[in-house]
Amino acid sequence: MISNKQAKENISKKLEEYGYSFDGDFEAFEYIGYKKTYIPVICNNGHHYNVRYPNLISKSKCDKCHKIKVSKYTSNTEAKEKIKESLEYRGYKFDGDFDKFIYVNSKMIINLLDEKGEKINLLYDSLTIKSKYKNKTENRKAININIKSKLKKTLEDNNYTFIGSFNRFFYKKTNMKITVKCERGHQNTLSINYFIKNNVCRDCKKENSKRLKKPSNH
Repeated sequence: MISNKQAKENISKKLEEYGYSFDGDFEAFEYIGYKKTYIPVICNNGHHYNVRYPNLISKSKCDKCHKIKVSKYTSNTEAKEKIKESLEYRGYKFDGDFDKFIYVNSKMIINLLDEKGEKINLLYDSLTIKSKYKNKTENRKAININIKSKLKKTLEDNNYTFIGSFNRFFYKKTNMKITVKCERGHQNTLSINYFIKNNVCRDCKKENSKRLKKPSNH
């Protein structure tokens, strides 16, 4: 059995080699045996974990970093982008510090707040893969939030007024009709998808066309 002094020298050497740091008071730390000693460390990516003495010495590195590296699904950056997109789509918020979030795999649990502020937990797959939504009602709500967001932006960007109660509006199908009023006061009833894509008042278009065709007096 090696001495406490020798074990601590070996630990210090390995931590320096990996770029890791001891998590706690290293002076007070005591080696109690080859397979019984657990070392609290912080890896160079800020992960806190405990590792057995033989595993540290045999170049066993941070398990969280390893999972991120070998993940066959997506990188941490890509995963966070997908999560952001899905949160916007559903109207949910991330519960916690998103900057510190680390993606591990597609089966990990994501802590969220729904549109009412209530805490919910979803698998990464369930949150990000729309084709795998099991709850049809939840899927319809998510689509409605997404379409309403696009509709609101189109109305605001082009100075249109929504005729009716926008808060009570619920998107049901692609050819669903809505009535809007342009800044000249014309009311148009047209499909919501057509309006979002084209955002052109038909009456204004006709008036502009007549002006162009009207012969000038010289």
